[in-house]
Amino acid sequence: MSKKVAVSGITTALSVLIMYLSIVPGMTYALPAVAGMVLWIAGEQSGRRWGLLSYGAAALLSMLLVPEVEAVSFFAAFFGWYPVVRGYIDRIKHRVLKLLAKLAAFNIPIVITFQILSRVLGLDKMLEGMEFMGQYAALALWITANVAFFLYDFCIDQLLYAYTKWMKPRIFGRIK
Repeated sequence: MSKKVAVSGITTALSVLIMYLSIVPGMTYALPAVAGMVLWIAGEQSGRRWGLLSYGAAALLSMLLVPEVEAVSFFAAFFGWYPVVRGYIDRIKHRVLKLLAKLAAFNIPIVITFQILSRVLGLDKMLEGMEFMGQYAALALWITANVAFFLYDFCIDQLLYAYTKWMKPRIFGRIK
């Protein structure tokens, strides 16, 4: 039990620290993804329940401490919980259903978060730099986000491989 608390506490703290670094220009979307991957370790090492508790704590602390509203919003809406619960989606045997479940798990919260942020922060700020695309800017952003999601999902697969082959035996194997 103390090992689970320690792993969850460390991953939560590291995740919040990574989220705080999202104040660096250009890191608004990349660092929430990295912070979520850190929480994935808590879910793998201590169980999904502990991973979700770590996510909840990291999301709450990020909302209180991190000044970058967009980064915190996307972390809380998707990047924080998805790596932890992704294992459940991967259990789906039918490939098309698994793909549809992953797309729904990504698109529903991201589109809702984008809509909320575009109203709160103004759509002009959300689509800044994409004026040359005119009315298709939001569609281009959505397509790009889905491509980035599949890359993110692939990176989680690679993290799983590195975790099971290298990290778990070398680091967590020594902790009793």
